[in-house]
Amino acid sequence: MYITTAKDISVFGRKVALIAFYGAVLVAPLLFLPTTTDFFDFNKRIFLAVTAIILLAVWGILAIAKNTVRITVSPLLVPMLAYAGTVLVSTFIATPYPIEVLWGRGMLVIALTLVFILATTIIHAKTALYVRLLNIAGVVLSVVSLAQATGYGVTRLFNLIPGMNMPNSVLFNLAGSPLICITFLLPLMLIQWISFSQHAQVTQAEKRRKIFEGVVAALLTAGVVINGYFMLPGKLANPVLPPFQTSWSIAIDVLKKPKSAFFGFGPESYGEAFTQFRPVAQNMIPDLWTMRFSFGRVEPLHIVTTLGLLGLAAWVFLMISIIRFALPLRASTWKLSVLLLILIAEQIVLPANILVLALMYFTLSIFVLVKKAEKDQRISELLLHVFAVRLVAPETVERISTEKTSKIFALIIATVAFALVGVAGFGVFRVYAGEYYMVRSLFAAQRNDGVQTYEFQRKALAHNPFSDSYHRTFASTNLLIANAVASKPSPTEQDKANIPQLLQQAIREAKLTTTLEPRRTANWEALANIYKQLILVAQGSDQWAIAALVRAIQTNPTDPTERFELGSVYMSTQNYEQAVRLFQQAVDLKPDWANAHYNLANAYKQKGDVTLALDELRIIKNMLPAGSTDVQKLDQDIAAMEQEIVKSKRAGTTTAPSSAPSTTKKSTLPEGQIKLPADLGLPQENPPTTVPATPETPAPSATPAPSPAP
Repeated sequence: MYITTAKDISVFGRKVALIAFYGAVLVAPLLFLPTTTDFFDFNKRIFLAVTAIILLAVWGILAIAKNTVRITVSPLLVPMLAYAGTVLVSTFIATPYPIEVLWGRGMLVIALTLVFILATTIIHAKTALYVRLLNIAGVVLSVVSLAQATGYGVTRLFNLIPGMNMPNSVLFNLAGSPLICITFLLPLMLIQWISFSQHAQVTQAEKRRKIFEGVVAALLTAGVVINGYFMLPGKLANPVLPPFQTSWSIAIDVLKKPKSAFFGFGPESYGEAFTQFRPVAQNMIPDLWTMRFSFGRVEPLHIVTTLGLLGLAAWVFLMISIIRFALPLRASTWKLSVLLLILIAEQIVLPANILVLALMYFTLSIFVLVKKAEKDQRISELLLHVFAVRLVAPETVERISTEKTSKIFALIIATVAFALVGVAGFGVFRVYAGEYYMVRSLFAAQRNDGVQTYEFQRKALAHNPFSDSYHRTFASTNLLIANAVASKPSPTEQDKANIPQLLQQAIREAKLTTTLEPRRTANWEALANIYKQLILVAQGSDQWAIAALVRAIQTNPTDPTERFELGSVYMSTQNYEQAVRLFQQAVDLKPDWANAHYNLANAYKQKGDVTLALDELRIIKNMLPAGSTDVQKLDQDIAAMEQEIVKSKRAGTTTAPSSAPSTTKKSTLPEGQIKLPADLGLPQENPPTTVPATPETPAPSATPAPSPAP
């Protein structure tokens, strides 16, 4: 095929755009690749970003070919731009390191907005093809779900690849999860059954079409039923969602400060808002108290937390505009209208997932294209010339495009578009390369290949140095390698020289995570863990570990686990007074946590308060089921303490200091060789040794207490 004229270029460009758009409609719901740490969502986001990049490149080529820059204007354009704009504003105002955030949900919304704008401008509507492609994707999802439920799914094949360990059950789903799959299949199933119930069967062709529609509807229904069955309470794929009251409480707390009230915590920062404002009542939910959610219970609460009131207003504006544009139902667009209304309803009762958002934007694109073909007066074309901007009816575009216009202006705009394509393409490549090397490092770690693990993670960071999770993983790898080298029976002189360097690297990487995202609790936990490993070999490590855990508590104030860990550090340094305070705070936050009570009892015992230690053991006994082995052990401990108290009373004292030897384990790391330079520590010149204030003690829960072993 030879392209010799501007018309040929235009035709070829439109074909490329058509293939890119409808290819995304079919492939996005099914795409997964084992080449990244996240097989599903990450690859779908990158794929949609690439689709937007292709459409932008085609748009620039068409601008040069036709000497005209044009954009289709519809009632949905402004609300879409407003919503995408709030995502960008929140990204750069509310987050400490916006580059990393842009590759999450921010990138998804921006990419889908570009797809909508460019698709409605470049391609032509093919409603029947669009619905057919969606049904094909839905049928594939249903068939794969049914196969997975029987134990003979596609994961049997993928698990033949070395390093692959995918669940051979309904937990594996091409959509990403059974819940995401249902949100995609449900609207398709409903419109398919509605279509099946319409039209009388007159001709033979109509009868065959009816049979085909019925089969498709039945397969889609089977997919919904099988995924829904395994999502029932107690079943394998039962979804874990944050309680509504928890999400509501977090959203209200976000609104209490002006900056977060307007701009939220950032598009990818719901997890940081969750830990910061997590209500104490969450601790009394047995199966959820240790979980950290990265999404709200419903989409409006998620948006107000991540994007603030501006984002919520833009989202509501967009939803209202969609409803007004989709209604009333018309013969040519009723399937699209029903699809959109169901997608909006799903976002009101659930957090929006990648397929719900993609399906909504795709459907809106087709809807506008249909109205454009019908010459709807609400649709127009925005033509930009060098000295003027004109808004014209769609049918006049071709005539006006042939008028004399400035080639230079079109070339300038196209050059800007190509520059954006280059920048975005380069960014996508680097981010994807980072994921590729990171997943290879994880496979190497499974093979116990420390050298390859280290090298691949180093390459991942070279491609994407803005990922705090990469730096956190690399810090852990350096620490593990240092411990492995130190544990050798006969380490060489080179090994002894490498250990301090590995530990310094671990500290640097962990410290960098706290710079990239200081609000993320996991970053402070990683830094604290490294310092804890060095307590026996590097002077001052205990104070730096304490400082890091204090910062972790500040980012996660109502979680008792952070205070429990800090109490454990104080126990390891034999500061029993502070250990008692921290374990008591953990107990105040979660009164039914047997492990916290047990460690509090041990701290009391080491401190010499045997009576108080005995009280804690009795509290634990009331938590555990009668007859368990833990109760038998507790009875022995209680009896021993009672005898100790009797002896102390006979000796004329009320308490008896424990003579139990220290159980501190000697480190395998070389003592005295590890230094902690000031530039690798925390921002404070003097690490804090004070204990965070005790939060308000929650009211006792009527929920039966769990029974962990002490």
